[in-house]
Amino acid sequence: MENESTVKVEHYFLILSLVFGLILAISFPPFHFPDEGTYILKAYDVSNGNIIPKSTQLTAPKNLQTIKNNHPINSDGSVDIDMSDQSIMSYPPLPYLANALIIKIGEFFNLSALVTMYVCRIINLLIYTAVTYFAVKKIPILKYALLLIALMPTTLYQAAAVSGDSLTMTLSFLVIALFLNLSLNKNKITKRDVFILSASTLALSLTKPSYALIALLFFIIPRNKFKNITSQIKTFLYTCLAPLSILIIWNSAFKHLYPVLNSGFNSYLQVNTYNITFVSSHPLNFLDLLINTTAYKGAELLSTFVVGFGNSGDNVPLFLIYIYLIVLLLTSVYGVSDLRVNLKQKIIGFIHFLIVSLTLCVAELITWTPLGSDVIWGLQGRYFIPIAPLLLLVFNSSRTTSFKKFYKKFHLCVILFIISFYITITLYSVMKN
Repeated sequence: MENESTVKVEHYFLILSLVFGLILAISFPPFHFPDEGTYILKAYDVSNGNIIPKSTQLTAPKNLQTIKNNHPINSDGSVDIDMSDQSIMSYPPLPYLANALIIKIGEFFNLSALVTMYVCRIINLLIYTAVTYFAVKKIPILKYALLLIALMPTTLYQAAAVSGDSLTMTLSFLVIALFLNLSLNKNKITKRDVFILSASTLALSLTKPSYALIALLFFIIPRNKFKNITSQIKTFLYTCLAPLSILIIWNSAFKHLYPVLNSGFNSYLQVNTYNITFVSSHPLNFLDLLINTTAYKGAELLSTFVVGFGNSGDNVPLFLIYIYLIVLLLTSVYGVSDLRVNLKQKIIGFIHFLIVSLTLCVAELITWTPLGSDVIWGLQGRYFIPIAPLLLLVFNSSRTTSFKKFYKKFHLCVILFIISFYITITLYSVMKN
């Protein structure tokens, strides 16, 4: 039977990502994307050689700061900006290196900050498209599901922004695809496989801390894929333990630049927040917070997962969101691959989804949630995009059905659906505004 890999799904992704991504990158005004101003300032700090974070204070040129917050301008035209309320200053520089290079090139050619920002958006989109293209190509199952996730309006909206989230998403897709590929193909794991996977997990660990835990997906690989126990242990050390150790060392070294962790006080909101001790000593209260957040913010989380233009997806009717999610689920259940994912692998994938999800919830709890709140503040649907394939893995089926045969012949229906969805939400937004 024909395998999913024989249908060049990655080619469809390449075209649609560039078309819709460029439209999003160019059409939205400066700083429309969440935290875009903060990301630009971080990239500017890196462009000045601050690869290793030194301080939460930075001095930005006038043309960068005037678009953002109208800080008082120094006599030389620069401005001193206090970033102590931004955890981003403690993050590794990897997600900002490309934009830092563009900023330097812009300075050399005396480009305006506006032009530089739009060039940074396009570069981020190109990097996202290139890496995700490889992820869609390598993933042996869930190809159409990954296609739908990678082309969701929220996903491309972030990919086309000056944001570290773009690299985080695409590396997450890539690492998941590589793990599944090594788990399901018939070949033994080679040194080349280990090198590529190690480089990918290391890069992911140097983006945002929570998603580095995806490296633990190592345990989804069957033992018989390794030549011997020594090979398995070495692969674990290179692809999982080493990246996570580097992340722990980095966070330990620069945690003083993340004030909320140390003080339990959010200076931006001027409130005391929950702390990690609360989670460990009151697990039932934390569970109650999770249940309340799901109950009261479930619809919002689904909206911002699929169509989050800005910080909400409220402008798009929920029925459109549900349609997209139903199609996404159907492409997961009724794939066209003969490859089998066993129950153990599905359980491992689901556990990893839960672990990363809980880590994200704890991060928002101790960063943004005031003491006494009944729900977790700051949690958005877009945070779950990088790990969505892990959840969909649970629903994947390898059974041969007549629906599969129909789906194989008319796989373009998925592409037409994506195009129609974009046209629909665009027309709806135009009519509403």
